[in-house]
Amino acid sequence: YSGKGFIRKVLSTYERDYTGDMIDVGIRKLGGIVSLTADHNLEVVRPKTKHFRKSKQFYRRVKGYTHGDFSDLKKAMRGIEKYGALMKIPAGELRREDFVFYPINTATTDVKELNLRDYLKKSYIFGQKPRHIPYAIKVNASFLKLIGYYIAEGSNHRAYIRFSLGNHEKDFAEEIIRLIKKTFDLKAKIHIRTGFRSGIEVTACHSHLANIFENLCGKGAQNKHIPFIFQELPPYKQRILLEAIHRGDGYSRIPHKSRNEHKAVRVVSRILSEQLVDILLRNRIFPTSGIHKARIDKNSVNHKESYYVSWSEETESQHQLLYQKTKDELYWLLPVKKIQRRTYSGPVYNLMID
Repeated sequence: YSGKGFIRKVLSTYERDYTGDMIDVGIRKLGGIVSLTADHNLEVVRPKTKHFRKSKQFYRRVKGYTHGDFSDLKKAMRGIEKYGALMKIPAGELRREDFVFYPINTATTDVKELNLRDYLKKSYIFGQKPRHIPYAIKVNASFLKLIGYYIAEGSNHRAYIRFSLGNHEKDFAEEIIRLIKKTFDLKAKIHIRTGFRSGIEVTACHSHLANIFENLCGKGAQNKHIPFIFQELPPYKQRILLEAIHRGDGYSRIPHKSRNEHKAVRVVSRILSEQLVDILLRNRIFPTSGIHKARIDKNSVNHKESYYVSWSEETESQHQLLYQKTKDELYWLLPVKKIQRRTYSGPVYNLMID
């Protein structure tokens, strides 16, 4: 993504030696740290008055200006311009409670049909030739659900794709079987595991389909992603993907001191977690994301670094302030919560994008 939120190709990278301060920045709502050289320029909205010592005070003033409705962009923009100043500063001058910009990609490119042969990379096979399946697939609710279920629960082998479910998810397994039959005219089978490893497995045998899903959605849990060709689907179609991934890999709960349901997904693919954040923002839902560090638990089980994304459609988030620069440039304004300065000597990198 470019600074304006558009997908751009990296043409070349540049490395240079740098000795000086490095600024580690943490922001509210989106976990992780962004490290910037002190001379790196960035745009911020800085509250004008010294009385806004906390971001929630700025939110209240702007919200009062919009009569409590942040969704009215024109009124919100007038409130932001009244109580805040748009500035371009080096990272070394960044302050806590400055608001930084997170781009929301507003471009929409519908994909009505997908040619799966574009994702078939096998030039040869061993053994019996796989039976014919349709390769021109309509990108409808059924196909998007199947993609979402595969991202959440699927894996692939040289000869098959497989979905691994819990013992209590027989209805889920039967739905996956119906979707595979409807989309590819293949008969998938259920296997109920017994012994030390319990659960339900749904397997569809087809070497070409296994290779297609690997290239479409990534191989292995750490490389799973929503197909990049779906990056700018209409938001209602992306919502189908989101709900399918949540059904397979997520959970719902009502937090302490709340009456509203919150949903969450926990994955080990960083790319996937960022895609989920973008889909939620395109649907005007304001998520929280964070990182669980790798650890070994008390049972000596090794847990990889993972990423969570949580959201609620029933409660109103305080952090839902948008900034619209132009018709095609929309940003989520988020306050800086943490700044650390450290000395650094070594290589830093610049990008040239198309």
